[in-house]
Amino acid sequence: MTKDQQEIRRKLRILDHAAASSDVSKTCRYFGIGRASFYRWRHALADRGEAGLANKRSVPHNHPNRTPEAITEKVLHLRREYYRAPICIVGSGQNMVVIPRVFYLRRSADRRELRPL
Repeated sequence: MTKDQQEIRRKLRILDHAAASSDVSKTCRYFGIGRASFYRWRHALADRGEAGLANKRSVPHNHPNRTPEAITEKVLHLRREYYRAPICIVGSGQNMVVIPRVFYLRRSADRRELRPL
């Protein structure tokens, strides 16, 4: 049994206990959960069935403010091929805020490729 299946079974057990006892407050206190979580689980079970009780990430998969890949590749190309400093790359038409962010996000992957100035 996977971890997700165990979590779904635990939530179903809590919801069943509350339905049998008809006292949500005592059930939540007994299992050590908040009532907001209980009602969120109950709503998810009613809307999506057992699949709604599975844990999911709350972080979006894509970020609207992410630097486009074309710009990232251009900045890294200038750095790799011409060993340009960040201030020189800014002079080539790139946004001043983008340059440090690109280096920060790619620093661990490209550390061996980027020669320090």
